[in-house]
Amino acid sequence: MRRSLIVIAVLFLFSSSALADQPLKSLDAFEADMKKCLLQKQDPAGCLGDTMSGHFSPGNEKLNDVVKQVASILKQWLAGNKVYAVHPVKNKALGSFYEERVYLIEDTTGSIIMIETSFIKTLGSWYLHRFNLSSKKDTMQSVLGVNI
Repeated sequence: MRRSLIVIAVLFLFSSSALADQPLKSLDAFEADMKKCLLQKQDPAGCLGDTMSGHFSPGNEKLNDVVKQVASILKQWLAGNKVYAVHPVKNKALGSFYEERVYLIEDTTGSIIMIETSFIKTLGSWYLHRFNLSSKKDTMQSVLGVNI
């Protein structure tokens, strides 16, 4: 009986650590991977979802469930078009603890959609904290602080 409780406890520890999200290598590496995914020809939305998944800050792991929905929205927005360019348009840091990066994604028709990302450093490691995808002009103007 005692042995089975130890085995159960060990399995629980391994399973909970397997579910923990992994820190990012670096913010610049994440940005490069995200751009590479978006500019690929096959499935930019699915690749973006794969890039984002599994890197959320402790306590925000449930955002992994939303990643597929956001990837689906990007796929619908692209509507069969390709990504022409990814434009980094805003980078705001709060010391060495928090950073926001905003990009405009331009498709081959010239339409744009904005992706906001924020990162937080927890226990010395960077994690994706939150993200937002929007093609609404008012939202983009508000985030960027300019008239588009």
